[in-house]
Amino acid sequence: MTPLFLLDRNAISVIKNKLANKAPVDPKKLALLATLEHLNQSGNHISPLLSIVEGEHGREDTVDEKAACVITEATAVRNFFDQATTDADQLLRDPLTVARVFTTYRETGWENRSSYWASAAPLVKGGIAKEKRRGVEDELVALATANGLPSDDPIHLLFLAALHGGASAQDVLKLRSDSAYNPLNDLHVLSRMALIQAVATNAGHLIMPVLVSMDEGLNDVLSHTHFSKSKLTDEGGIHMTLRFDKELFPQLSDKEYRALLDRAKPNGDV
Repeated sequence: MTPLFLLDRNAISVIKNKLANKAPVDPKKLALLATLEHLNQSGNHISPLLSIVEGEHGREDTVDEKAACVITEATAVRNFFDQATTDADQLLRDPLTVARVFTTYRETGWENRSSYWASAAPLVKGGIAKEKRRGVEDELVALATANGLPSDDPIHLLFLAALHGGASAQDVLKLRSDSAYNPLNDLHVLSRMALIQAVATNAGHLIMPVLVSMDEGLNDVLSHTHFSKSKLTDEGGIHMTLRFDKELFPQLSDKEYRALLDRAKPNGDV
């Protein structure tokens, strides 16, 4: 299986600074730069798609803004990775069409998850005493139902992890943020990577998407996330089954973790 290294926004930022001869001093950025330089070798496949989809402004881009993002980021990737294979030339062939695709379409359920996040974040941020968590869990379930989300939706499961002391889940959900845009972009990295893999599989290519980022929370969530049965739907979307490991629920016992997952099964099915 061929790895496909997907660069996020902070990886692209490090690349841009390197090309502008701005040496990083932050240890995390230095480590990320070393990783990127190591990836620049024949046989590796690199893409800035995740960064381009997110955009540069912490909100939805206009078509013109997205086209400019495609040009600057694909150009930076092409210039930095002179040995590895990238999709920069394909992206730069028609950046306006790429921009129109990524500004016209976004994940099914985005608005539902945004509404859920806005109501759920105040319930969880700051930490909840253990004896009160089951009550908050019931409130989260009610919010998921009210927003048309199944009980095993990834954002609901991550909020349950955050409720039960999961620092990585709390980091990804950015509970104190003023907007759901950045948390949802982090969350949808999971489905975007699964979609890329499903599209490639459908085309006869066996690839393994790998996130390149210095976001420790997101990297930890990804390392404890398992996808199965990811496949394209007839409508062009993706159907996937996702499971989070117990490590994301550090304050639950094994028995409590299994009971929580049973409760999160749609219609109570195990």
